[in-house]
Amino acid sequence: MALPATATHPDTVREGRSFLDHLKDSGAFGIGQILVKLTSLITLPVLIKTLGEHDYGRLATVNAASGLLVWVVLWSLPSATVRFLAGVQDRTHVARVHSCAVLVIVGSTAFWLGILSAGLSVWGADALGVPLLPYLAMLLSTFTALVSLFMTSYRIRDENRRYVSVDMAFTVLNAIVLVTAVLYWQELTALLIALVGFKAVRSIWLTVQFTRHFGFAAPDWEGFKPFWTFSLPLLFPQAMAWMTNLSDRLIIGIYHSQEVVGIYAANYNLSILVNHLTAAVFFAFTPTFSRLWSAGDTNQFGSLAVRSANAMLAVGLPVVVAISCLSPLVMSLLATGAVAQASLWIVPFVAVGLLLNAFAGYGGEVMMLNRLTGRIVLQSAVGAGTNLILNIILVPVYPLAGAAIATLLSFGVLFGTSIVLSRAAFRLRFDLGFALKVVISAAFMTFCFELVSANLWHRALIAPIAGATYVGSLYVLSGMPTLADMRAKLETT
Repeated sequence: MALPATATHPDTVREGRSFLDHLKDSGAFGIGQILVKLTSLITLPVLIKTLGEHDYGRLATVNAASGLLVWVVLWSLPSATVRFLAGVQDRTHVARVHSCAVLVIVGSTAFWLGILSAGLSVWGADALGVPLLPYLAMLLSTFTALVSLFMTSYRIRDENRRYVSVDMAFTVLNAIVLVTAVLYWQELTALLIALVGFKAVRSIWLTVQFTRHFGFAAPDWEGFKPFWTFSLPLLFPQAMAWMTNLSDRLIIGIYHSQEVVGIYAANYNLSILVNHLTAAVFFAFTPTFSRLWSAGDTNQFGSLAVRSANAMLAVGLPVVVAISCLSPLVMSLLATGAVAQASLWIVPFVAVGLLLNAFAGYGGEVMMLNRLTGRIVLQSAVGAGTNLILNIILVPVYPLAGAAIATLLSFGVLFGTSIVLSRAAFRLRFDLGFALKVVISAAFMTFCFELVSANLWHRALIAPIAGATYVGSLYVLSGMPTLADMRAKLETT
């Protein structure tokens, strides 16, 4: 069954889902992602205080190196299955596609394992210390890719709440395994072995659940062609996305010690909270974007894109302000003094950059739906090239702030390039008036934090007031709409 080259199966176009329905799904996923990130942050003190900053840096380096496979596979195959299989009733076809995808993941692992082993033998053998680490990291990446692939089956069936509950349950179990392994063995290799085993169990469980619903079918490479033609052009852009997001750890490791890598990676992990929140919007809206484009309803597509972008900004910017102002306190509780002291040089820049990267996703979505492969490649290359050049210039002199500033500027360039290049297919018109209101409200919120002394606990106590100030300011600037007016807008399709 060959699917249309630019969109989902024609039977998947559905009417009647309101903006509020999408926000509910986004909210459920967003809450789940917050809990996921909080679970990850809770494990941070166990990792960094037990292993030490040096070993934590080694772990970050290994994850960054092996993450190339994750970025390429996670963003290509699952991205294609969500767009092409959403709502498809032919279970055998879905099973055949996933069989093909599993074989591609296994083949990719073998390919990248050779590259990773060769690269680390030249660059990272002394830094990492243990030859087994890259192999364990690659296995971990492989099972992560398989988990991501089979988790998309819930989104294909529009079981978004089920997706969140399963993801949250396994995240808690993963944290338990991680903490137990670190406290019991207190050694990095043992930790990775435990994580590989857990990911393997999770991928097997998801495979069983998938097979129970869709059954098992042999690979159908003819039916897989639309997915392959969609995913293959994304390999280079996703490699560039990896370079933009993770290569800074490798560059810091080249010029400085693994301890510096650990300090940077720990603070970067706090900033990733922004990514988890903005991902919630795309989680709920991406299948609908594809359906609307498939149906030729570009007006509704544009309207939904603007409204979802408004929601993303309204939630994302105050989170950026909050974690930036509170980062020294959070890191002093979760990590070490060195990590906390460096937080203000890292977290604000990275957090703003990640928010800009989220908005770049809208331009990227337009280009993917229109199969503008060359423009996607150009956008990715510009962002990655900017990041690489800035890191090479700044990191040798300013290892922490330099990498963070390089991240911010490269994501800013990526956002601008994405919007400009996507105009050939569709002109995105963001609501600049609403954006200005959000920025002003966030400025009032920042002012609240700055009113109190530099005492970190005073800032923590003022946080609820700062949040209320943001909400109140945005409400007033928006014309103080009634609850009935707001609900009417949310319930429109």
